[in-house]
Amino acid sequence: MKVVIKPLGYARIAARPPSTPSIAARDEATAAPPPSTVLGMLGALKGIVAQCPGPGPQGAERQLVELAQALGVRSVWGPLVEIDGVLHAPGLDSLYAVKGGRVERRAISTIRRVGLALSAFKTAAPGFLYTATYVAEKAKYIYYIDADGLRGGVARLGGEGRLALVEVEEGEADIPEEITGRAILLTPLLIPEGRPPQCLRPLGVFEERGGAVEIAPKVRIVQWGLGFSEVCRERRPMYPAIAPGTVVEATRCGRNVGYLAELGYGALMPL
Repeated sequence: MKVVIKPLGYARIAARPPSTPSIAARDEATAAPPPSTVLGMLGALKGIVAQCPGPGPQGAERQLVELAQALGVRSVWGPLVEIDGVLHAPGLDSLYAVKGGRVERRAISTIRRVGLALSAFKTAAPGFLYTATYVAEKAKYIYYIDADGLRGGVARLGGEGRLALVEVEEGEADIPEEITGRAILLTPLLIPEGRPPQCLRPLGVFEERGGAVEIAPKVRIVQWGLGFSEVCRERRPMYPAIAPGTVVEATRCGRNVGYLAELGYGALMPL
């Protein structure tokens, strides 16, 4: 199935939790919603509320796995980002379009806002002033999900109450089951053990040099969280990950590789 997500207004697609007076953090937005966010939206649209299977972050992670099972999800591939009819591969803060054998890079447009959390009585909660970065692009986010009976509609995009229209169509990704050659990561490649799968070798990232976009031999390792489970009321674990937008050399890899590949992490697009 082809799942198309259209944000209604600015999208809050966080690479990390927002900063507050009590939490010092460098707030960042990433270029596209991660698989955990998309699975949560699809679960909400089908009215699925999976029980928390255990306490702590590991229980919250298991709840995400059980949500995918309840949705009948067999595989997840994507996302592609469509802007003005052009498809892009997302990186952390950039988008990459392949045109005529050449790669074009554009930085995502963002806007920063100051927010104030509200209490249960709809008054300002003390100490909860925060800043948050939003993606200011008129973009569509496209995932291909092998599952039956997915539903479209309007759902929250992430945990900040932003809304998006979700459309479910017939369609399959035009991507081979086995990938050999250069490819780009569309989602973080989770590496809990600190090393990538044997079938691929990270090469670097695209950078603009002398008017052209070339591969710079830089591999960015980030700490990537699997989101917040509202059912378990707990943040899911964070793992070291090779960042989306990284170019790799693949040798007979699947469409997705690494930890939680069946949920959409480690998605590869051939270049």
